[in-house]
This record gives sequence, C-alpha cells and structure tokens, in this order.
Amino acid sequence: MFTCKHCHSEPEKDYKVCPVCGYDRAEEEKLRREYEEKERELQTEYDELKKELQQKYEVMKTDIPPENASAHTGEREKVFGLAGFVVGLVSAALGCNILLGVIAVIFSAPAYNKLPPHKRGFAVAGYALSISSIIVFVLSLILAEAGYGNLFGYLSLIV
Repeated sequence: MFTCKHCHSEPEKDYKVCPVCGYDRAEEEKLRREYEEKERELQTEYDELKKELQQKYEVMKTDIPPENASAHTGEREKVFGLAGFVVGLVSAALGCNILLGVIAVIFSAPAYNKLPPHKRGFAVAGYALSISSIIVFVLSLILAEAGYGNLFGYLSLIV
C-alpha cells in the first residue's frame, strides 16, 4: 500500500501522483537522484581538496625544524657567549688589547640578544671585560697624549 509522504494519506491504488494533495513521486525520485549526484560531486571535490592540502602540509612539514631544534640554537649562542668571555678575559690580561675587546663584543652580542636572561652569564661577563678593556685602552691613549706614558704608570702615581 502506498502512503503519501506529503499528506500521509493512504490511497487504495499505487499512484505516481497522490490523488489527495497532488504530490508527484516521480518528481521526488528525480530530486533524490539530483541530490545524490550533487553529493557525489561535492564528495569528490572534497577528497581532491583534502589530498591537495595534505600534499601541501607534507611540503610545509619538511620546512619546519624538528621539535628539539630550538634547544640546538641555544647551544650555539652559549658557545658564542663563552667565546666572548674568554676573548674578553684574554684582552684584559694582555694589557687591554682593543682588537680583542672588539672581537669579544662581537662574540658576546648574539648570545646576549638571543639567550634568556638566566643563561647570559658568560655573554654579560664577556661584554663587561671587553668594554672595560676598550675604555682602559682609550684612557691609556688619552693619557699617553697628555704625557703620562701609560695608564698603569699614571695609576701608580695617584695611589
């Protein structure tokens, strides 16, 4: 027995068009097939877009550094900080060598700028040693021009 999906009447005969409300079952079947076809098209389009995005993701994933790469970048800056400290220490030990002082500043800069504050100790020490070496060297030049010879001789006169 046929039940109309629109008005829910139950005519005695299986009609293609409901005799009560005029609902066309053939039209419903046509719309259902169109809907299924459109759904298949959209699913195909979705699958293609998904595949394309997955391919782009795989390419992008190769460009992203691994999770532990950030730890390795910090190691490089720590080495630069240590090198800045050592060169600054050598600069101070060699009588305030300005060239080594400048090199110590160059080594300490990346570590100071990129490391978190609690890991900058050597970079700060390198800066302090190199800047003090440069200042003492410049003061030595000024005093030498003033006729005092060198800074250490001048300091021995003051003390």
